[in-house]
Amino acid sequence: AAEKAGKHLFFAGYPITPASDILHELSKHRRFGVKTFQAEDEISAIGAAIGASFGGAFSVTASSGPGIALKTEAIGLAAFPLTFLMFPSLRDRGWGLARPIGLILVSYAVWILSYLGVLANAQLSYAGVAAAVAVVGWALLYRRRREALSWVRREWRAVAIGELVFLLLFAAWVLYRSYDPAISGTEKPMDFLFLNASAMAEAAPPTDPWLAGRPVAYYYFGYWIFGGLSLLSGVPTYVAFNLSLALIAAMAGGAVFSVSYGLVSGIDFNRFQVVFSHHAPVDFSLHKPET
Repeated sequence: AAEKAGKHLFFAGYPITPASDILHELSKHRRFGVKTFQAEDEISAIGAAIGASFGGAFSVTASSGPGIALKTEAIGLAAFPLTFLMFPSLRDRGWGLARPIGLILVSYAVWILSYLGVLANAQLSYAGVAAAVAVVGWALLYRRRREALSWVRREWRAVAIGELVFLLLFAAWVLYRSYDPAISGTEKPMDFLFLNASAMAEAAPPTDPWLAGRPVAYYYFGYWIFGGLSLLSGVPTYVAFNLSLALIAAMAGGAVFSVSYGLVSGIDFNRFQVVFSHHAPVDFSLHKPET
């Protein structure tokens, strides 16, 4: 694909099974203009791939199971400036909502652009769109950098706790699925079918696996999101299926924490008064602390 496009192939990856084999093999082909970069982690790998694509290279990356979470982290960081501006009333400014919002934005952009024939449903498209979201968002946030820096100093603990909630839920659900990773029972085979159809599609809409030559007649955008994440991270769909289930639980937990933290932290429990008396009504006084 890189040769047909007339571009140098650039691969950035972190040495972890099964991505290590791809890195080792591609490093043997320097004479064909292949450039490889061994990153210190998956976030650095996808960041390097995005940067190289803006430099004109045909960039790819690969990962392992944990890479799904880290690639999602990168998309969340790309989308966070937008949530920072969209949710000024939340104490964490939408940090816990950045991942799902970022995934929706990137996936929808690739979906509509591939439907229009502008982009292909491919790893490079997702990386490029994520980079575009990051550039636009961080450029907007730079204009309000004083406010953002003040928020970081004030609420960094909330961000750290939110990240911990996400990682613990992701790890717990991966552990749970590891005891029964089989994609069988109930509607799992059908889910896997549509996940593969979305990941294998050259453009939107995917081809219906049950009716060759016809588009999918089903609500498939959720499969499209995680099929795209599978393409972006280089994780095969039979692994991405269970990791996606863990990711949904972790993102839901992070979003719940984001909203609930904003609500609970608006109550000053030191001034929460409950007065029981035969001559006085019960007084629930909620006072929002001064900020």
